[in-house]
Amino acid sequence: MVSSQRGNPLEAQVQVRDAEAAAKLLGMRLRVFEPSSPSDLGAAFAAVAQERIDLVHIGVDGLFGNNRARLIGLAARYRVPTSYPWREFTTEGGLMNYGADIREQFYQVGSFAARILRGERPADLPVRRPTKLVFALNLKTARSLGIEPSPTLLSLADEVIE
Repeated sequence: MVSSQRGNPLEAQVQVRDAEAAAKLLGMRLRVFEPSSPSDLGAAFAAVAQERIDLVHIGVDGLFGNNRARLIGLAARYRVPTSYPWREFTTEGGLMNYGADIREQFYQVGSFAARILRGERPADLPVRRPTKLVFALNLKTARSLGIEPSPTLLSLADEVIE
């Protein structure tokens, strides 16, 4: 897993904790890389390749969102199956994503802004988690990595990009 403490350290800790629990449940070994700048991304992927890590998951962080093209390019260069937090990574050439629908999140932010402009106090607004999660799979990228997704996996995808 690639996580970053830079943008939101508490969120990064939650992501790592949840990934550790999932890895333990599945009997897998988890290795966490924590790049702190765009220049660290290449070194993280080089270490992934050197350690022969089977797959990478990119965590939720502004550092990663702002460096989408670089991350997708590094995953392709090192031929590492990589999952991402947002659909935009997958549409731009990443292998797959499972995460919140960003458009829905922006809608929620807009509705909160409207409520505040109508006089509601921000402290009185509820905390909301994403309600719509999206699983997208890029078939072209999968095939370039020598992966032929099963019919079951394809049927689970909300979107298959060809």
